[in-house]
Amino acid sequence: MARKGNKYQKDDKLKLGGIHIYEDSHGRAVYYDVFTKCGYVLDDREQAYRPYAMRFVIGIFAAVLTYMFELPLWMCLGLGVVAYGVMEVKFRKFLKTVPQMIDFKPKKRIGLVESAADDTKNRILLKVLLYFALAVLIILNAYQQKFTGFMLGLNYLISVFGVVFGIIQIMAFVKKGKEA
Repeated sequence: MARKGNKYQKDDKLKLGGIHIYEDSHGRAVYYDVFTKCGYVLDDREQAYRPYAMRFVIGIFAAVLTYMFELPLWMCLGLGVVAYGVMEVKFRKFLKTVPQMIDFKPKKRIGLVESAADDTKNRILLKVLLYFALAVLIILNAYQQKFTGFMLGLNYLISVFGVVFGIIQIMAFVKKGKEA
């Protein structure tokens, strides 16, 4: 791939990380499906995989956004489940397009910190600031909107996730500094 704007060249080895992402003996990122016990090589399809990796979060955001329109809670949760379901079906179709490794045995897991450390230092610092800003602003918005009960709890949960991901980015920045 040629470099254009935000596109990556093959030499810029974009790494994925997460719960079910492993590295095979050739250094390629492999998604391991625990249900089918099959590995899927994501080497050239890492950018296409990223939205599917966040399918659960997309479902939560769909539920939260629909709740803001003052729909009944059961309908919001139902729409969140439907959004997740649609993303899961699309993800399963995507997996059919990538090479499979039938006898893949997961060994070396690629963690979120290792994946995040592949970015530039400036980009990592920007992510730290944005995650912490999200954590603070989501709480301020909850109090400004006078949320109570479920929505207030959900905003706190989102804020905690913002802090956790900010800490992951800080750890990636430290790891990047030790490598340099």
